[in-house]
Amino acid sequence: RARAEYNPRATVADLSCGNEVVGCRHPRAENYNSRTTRDSFAPCILRGCTLSVALNFDADATVTDIRSCVWRKLGCTDPSAMNYESSATVDNGACYRPGCTESDAINYDPAATSPDSSCKFGSAAQTYGSEDVLSWREIERAAFDGMLDEHDRFGSALANLGDLDGDGFPELAIGA
Repeated sequence: RARAEYNPRATVADLSCGNEVVGCRHPRAENYNSRTTRDSFAPCILRGCTLSVALNFDADATVTDIRSCVWRKLGCTDPSAMNYESSATVDNGACYRPGCTESDAINYDPAATSPDSSCKFGSAAQTYGSEDVLSWREIERAAFDGMLDEHDRFGSALANLGDLDGDGFPELAIGA
């Protein structure tokens, strides 16, 4: 029996007759139909990893695609570490980062996991330059024990060393 809205000359089904289109309304599904007005009893076909232990578990998937599952891989996930593993998905806590591990050194590296004899505890330096540019270079390494306190007199002795490097500016020595 024909409905009153039926048009025999129509070339496109536009649902103006009130007919329902039964199908899958999930846009990621293989059997998705954008014209669906009511879900069918048959499920939408969504392929994905349905294994909850996988890193990319997909709760919406209705069909298991085991090849799409991503599994945990233990390794060092820190790109700055010497033993970085780009394919690791879970850090195993064994990243190797050489550096200064002595907390009282001026170049202490809290991220370092292995000492590499790079620790520095102080130095004597030569400064040179002008009012606009001040540079320095390390001239001698020296070990200092302890910390300066309010009664220490570091910097109270100054001496003009003359123009040692020939750049037209005198060098200054700073001492205790």
